[in-house]
Amino acid sequence: MKLDLSEIAHSIGMHYTYEVDEDDSELESSGISLQEHVRGSLEFSNTGQLLLARGWLRATVRLECVRCLTSFPSLQEFAVEEQFALHPERMAGGAHENEEDLFLPDDMEGPECLYQEGILDLTELIRQNLLVNIPFAPLCSEDCAGLCPRCGKNRNEGPCGCPEEDPGQRLSPLGELLSLLKDEDTDGRG
Repeated sequence: MKLDLSEIAHSIGMHYTYEVDEDDSELESSGISLQEHVRGSLEFSNTGQLLLARGWLRATVRLECVRCLTSFPSLQEFAVEEQFALHPERMAGGAHENEEDLFLPDDMEGPECLYQEGILDLTELIRQNLLVNIPFAPLCSEDCAGLCPRCGKNRNEGPCGCPEEDPGQRLSPLGELLSLLKDEDTDGRG
């Protein structure tokens, strides 16, 4: 969704509040599965050189547990604090006498910019902020038992019937290797 902020971009000191209620299919194409609309409130302010965006958003997304691979809903609530350079020469069509008066950091220009010529790409703003807040390794619950390494059954649904593995059994080959190395070390000294 594109949000037209050209009026606030032309009015220094102006504030505008936008109530967000978006169910954007464009987020689906970037791998984010929404369970319900993204809701919240964003306030935009014109400082003269910057357009500030501040507010809170919340969304329930479907994530996949890294232990048991089941899909589960996860409520994500996060603050949004962004700033976008205003380009008065593009907005009003005029030129500035002194180019040093413009505040245009290098990282605020280019095709990746969310805000250009009074139009804010709200979908991309939501997508970027949401991706930063989604856990790197999501878990359906802290005590998720995961999948059985032998048969692949979800252990959260009950026991699978596979024999319990002795934790020391997995490390026994390393113990054998260690004892061989010790034997060689002792044989070499004697």
